[in-house]
Amino acid sequence: MSGAAVRTRGVVVPKKPRWTGRLAATIVYALIRTVAATVRFRWRDHSGQFTSAEPRPVIFCIWHNRLALSLILYRKYAKRRQPSRRMAALVSASRDGGILARIL
Repeated sequence: MSGAAVRTRGVVVPKKPRWTGRLAATIVYALIRTVAATVRFRWRDHSGQFTSAEPRPVIFCIWHNRLALSLILYRKYAKRRQPSRRMAALVSASRDGGILARIL
């Protein structure tokens, strides 16, 4: 079953990256941090989700090329305002998905 996703109790687990994939994930993460340091973010909470006393569940729908920057936004804005909030990401069980899961 080489190259195929491993099924465990109905959950599809992404393929674990080799050392080259882990190295690529580290380099990409460093690039994301560098780009995020140069990008201006503006946080507008029109819904009041992050100003309420009790955190409510939120689902963000983000295109795949924005997923990596969402990690920076989560740390910079959401986690600071409500530390009890957690982030989860849905990635494919492919080799690319395994690298992206490692980055996140």
